[in-house]
Amino acid sequence: MIGTQQPDLETNNFLNSIELNQIEKLPSNFQQLEKDMKIDETFEQTYQNFKDTNPTKRPHIPKQKLSKKLAKIVDYINNKILTKNANLETDFNTLQTVIYCAAWTAAKINGTKLSLEPSVRSRATHKEYKPSWQRRLERRLEKLRTQIGRLTQFINGSRSRQLEKHVKSIVEHNKIHTVHENENTQLTHTLDTLKQKLSLITGRLHRYKACTLRKKQNNQFNNNEKQFYRNLNQTTTNRQEVNNDNRNNTEDAPDSENLRGFWAGIWEQPVQHNSDATWIKTEIDKNSTTSPMNFDHIPVDTFHKVLSNLHNWKDPGSDNIHSYWYKKFTNIHGFLHNHLNTFIQNPTTVPPYITLGTTYMIRKDRYDPTNPAKYRPITCLQTLYKIFTSCIAELIYKHIDENNILAEQQKGCRKFSQGCKEQLLIDSVILKQVQKLKSNLFTMYIDYKKAYDSVPHSWLVQVLEIYKIHPKLITFLETIMTTWTTRLKLTTTTETIETEPIRIQRGIFQGDALSPLWFCLALNPLSNILNTTELGYQLKYTESGNPTDKTENINHLLYMDNIKLYAKTEEQLHQLAHLTENFTNDIKMEFGLDKCKINSIKAGQNYQHIYTLRTGEHIDALNEQDTYKYLGYNQSMQICQKDTKQKLRQLFRHRLNSILKKQLQARNTIKAINSYAIPVLTYSFGIISWTKSDLKNLQRTINTTMTKFRKHHPRSCLQRLTINRKEGGRGLIDLTNLHNKQIKKLRKYFFNKIETSTLHKSIVQNDHKLTPLNLLDITTQNNENLTEDKTKIAEWAGKSLHGRHRHDLCQSNVDKEASNAWLSRGDLFPETEGFMLAIQDQVIETKNYQKYIMKKKLTTDTCKCNKCNSCPETIQHITGACKAIVQTELKHRHDQIANIIHQKLAQQQKLIKDIQPYYKYSPETVLENSTTKLYFDRAILTDRTVHYNRPDITFIDKTNKTGYLIDIAIPNTHNLQNTIAEKLSKYTELKDEITRLWKLQKVTIVPIVLSTTGVIPKQLHQSIKTLNLPPNIYILIQKAVILNTCRIVRKFLHNDSYPIQATTHTSSTLHTSNTQPLTRIATQTGSSSSPDLHLA
Repeated sequence: MIGTQQPDLETNNFLNSIELNQIEKLPSNFQQLEKDMKIDETFEQTYQNFKDTNPTKRPHIPKQKLSKKLAKIVDYINNKILTKNANLETDFNTLQTVIYCAAWTAAKINGTKLSLEPSVRSRATHKEYKPSWQRRLERRLEKLRTQIGRLTQFINGSRSRQLEKHVKSIVEHNKIHTVHENENTQLTHTLDTLKQKLSLITGRLHRYKACTLRKKQNNQFNNNEKQFYRNLNQTTTNRQEVNNDNRNNTEDAPDSENLRGFWAGIWEQPVQHNSDATWIKTEIDKNSTTSPMNFDHIPVDTFHKVLSNLHNWKDPGSDNIHSYWYKKFTNIHGFLHNHLNTFIQNPTTVPPYITLGTTYMIRKDRYDPTNPAKYRPITCLQTLYKIFTSCIAELIYKHIDENNILAEQQKGCRKFSQGCKEQLLIDSVILKQVQKLKSNLFTMYIDYKKAYDSVPHSWLVQVLEIYKIHPKLITFLETIMTTWTTRLKLTTTTETIETEPIRIQRGIFQGDALSPLWFCLALNPLSNILNTTELGYQLKYTESGNPTDKTENINHLLYMDNIKLYAKTEEQLHQLAHLTENFTNDIKMEFGLDKCKINSIKAGQNYQHIYTLRTGEHIDALNEQDTYKYLGYNQSMQICQKDTKQKLRQLFRHRLNSILKKQLQARNTIKAINSYAIPVLTYSFGIISWTKSDLKNLQRTINTTMTKFRKHHPRSCLQRLTINRKEGGRGLIDLTNLHNKQIKKLRKYFFNKIETSTLHKSIVQNDHKLTPLNLLDITTQNNENLTEDKTKIAEWAGKSLHGRHRHDLCQSNVDKEASNAWLSRGDLFPETEGFMLAIQDQVIETKNYQKYIMKKKLTTDTCKCNKCNSCPETIQHITGACKAIVQTELKHRHDQIANIIHQKLAQQQKLIKDIQPYYKYSPETVLENSTTKLYFDRAILTDRTVHYNRPDITFIDKTNKTGYLIDIAIPNTHNLQNTIAEKLSKYTELKDEITRLWKLQKVTIVPIVLSTTGVIPKQLHQSIKTLNLPPNIYILIQKAVILNTCRIVRKFLHNDSYPIQATTHTSSTLHTSNTQPLTRIATQTGSSSSPDLHLA
């Protein structure tokens, strides 16, 4: 047992009081796991290396790609290693080290490049890295340009002894143009050779760079999606002067001393609030009847709930342990849970490194980059600290909710509320009613200056006492606040600026679940102060069964520190502002006067007046032409709907273009659109009025933009774009459905709230077509209707041309899930994916399509295939039936599938050592060892005449005396079952003959059949199982077929004598006259032997 210590008597008694049997027990297969010496040795070596090191100085463990391999590794470590190295007596520091070493071991065994040796290269500087191939090609380019320059100079008449020497050397080394041509005999010939080589190397460098960039972008998207979007944001905001890495120029960044000095001046200057303020005594008296919070220890169910809600791969903080490891190492949950409860009992035992944060500085103002005040601090805390405070936040919120402590006007940190949207809807009803009635409304926007960073610790503690939080938790939080520390980190193009630690002696330690709730509690007394007045804007409403009108006074709305005051008169507004100012001064916070404004309406018109603070400073009024950005939307007398919609459309299009310009894989591209572009609109649904035509135009914008960037065929089925990938679609969000879901959700929320809230009841009864929700009408609205996937699939299947592929998928002999596996994985280029969908939809512009769909005047003879001139040119004919390409293109596709099967069998039987990509693999005709014989495309000699004696692969198991005749076919989808039956009957005679001649006990005919468009018959799984191949090998086979089919169609149509042009269609299709057709796209390579095609 490593690193144990004897707990004291008090701790022992406390731990015994907790029901440890509630902690998750070992899985049933615990004893079945075999010992893995490699994992055991790696863990032991790792533990010995890190056991005495500072937890905040250990190497970063990268995010892991989830897989079955990783799951098995984690399961082994959890059940075999952690159970031996951790128990109830293990001290916390040792337990933390064991968890880190377990995570490090799992990542290392999973294939991550990690080293126990400290890195020699400094991580504080950033140098431009060029791979060896790039440096090599650039040297060749430089040499070629030099040679071309010298030769050109010589040809133009310049002569010197040194130049002649150089020219002679150049001519000597460039005699051969190609091996098939005569040597260069003239200087012009040599110059041409050099120029062609220059073009060749330039193109290769460009292609390699594009490939590297594609890999880099996809890796960043998979490993750090947030950073990928942050980089994209530079393009979205049109900041051309900021480089692609989203880093600040080093000459424009503040130095370490100035950066630390500014923020230390805020955080390291403790202040005391005015504890003698009258309103504090009033607040204490008001809460005197509140039931004290019950607390003994953190319940096990709360602990597990918090763990389950953690995001797997969010930044882990200074200890470098991601949430994933805490979640998956279930056998340490009980010990971790016990330590957390021990810390609450004895707060001084919390290790100082637990409360050490890393604060990343994000630039807010591009015009003043050297000003430290123009950076937004984003603090990243240790995962363990976040688990701890999340448990406390859960318990505190339960107490607050049960006692109805948080004011109705505060929507920050309130569970199940609609947050900013709820406040904006309430605000919209008030503003639009004032405009409609031409009445008076006096409002003030109040913003605090660095609110999170300036609230006093003394007030944070007292507010917990006022609201009867348990003394144990107050003592713990008060103690742990004294250890809050953070380092500032600012990344530039050439270096990482990192400051010395700063103690947080003022403000809230941001970055966990507790801090926003705690901040809301700190401002909660302000709501109670304002609610005790009878000031504010009045909305009339009636109670059910009582026709008498009642009024609801609304004098403020809060979302975190965003405050908006409402009043009927100017005098009332000044009274409310005075109360707010007194509260702010007593808790030693300040108004951010540059963001505080007055916006008043008198008789439906803008009214100008100011408010003077005690300090003599003014809060100015908005001019009639000015707007104020409140909770994300510009408003004056109301939200500017037209301008807001125009800006949202513009931003949406800009983000969409930014995503499609990147070289993401197909699935990542759709995910980026759903996660980055569409949310621009989502926040507006329910606030801004979007008509059906608006939403259709927005959806059409996505379609046409994807067509513009060659990622969607203009004539492909539109329904497939928004259908789930598992069903054969592309998984794009349906904007109309999303809008209607938001409307439905908001309406349901307000209707539920009227039972308990007079504020919401008054809003519902006054919203008569004032907002998109139209809350006064309780009947189902048109904008609440949703189109289910079933309906879209039915529409797709109902189309005479597009629906054929759907009908094929639904056949009883077809595995629909496997047939759509290539879409679910989404690892092709989006161009290739769009092209294959067009092939499946049968909308490729073949001659048959031109005649019967586009209604071009073509005769029967002109509709025939240009290559074989025997059959009509249909897409099925091109992909699998044209006799002219059977022995070339179709055979090449067939052979690549054979390569996959042959290489895997040879590897399993240890007939080959090295594994190659299937498109580079050249099978040997005969491979044999003592247990196995493997033929590739070799005729079998027989005693009797057998017409079909040459299967693609013959596999003989000498040990078991069994044989397998493997034949591969890639027919069109409608011919799948017939092809399988044909293969089984075709080799029956050969099967009987070799059973007799070779004295085998059993010979099995194994057909490997899938369609040209990647449709997988159920029989393929049986064939794979018969050969004892990996079950998922069909994924690689399917991918190879799809890539080769796309290549065949492109090559076939590009070589045709007629031009392929995009066509303008009716309103049911997309207008694409300014775009290239998709038959010209997905040009990953012209040859299937290129790695670029298959690594898409």
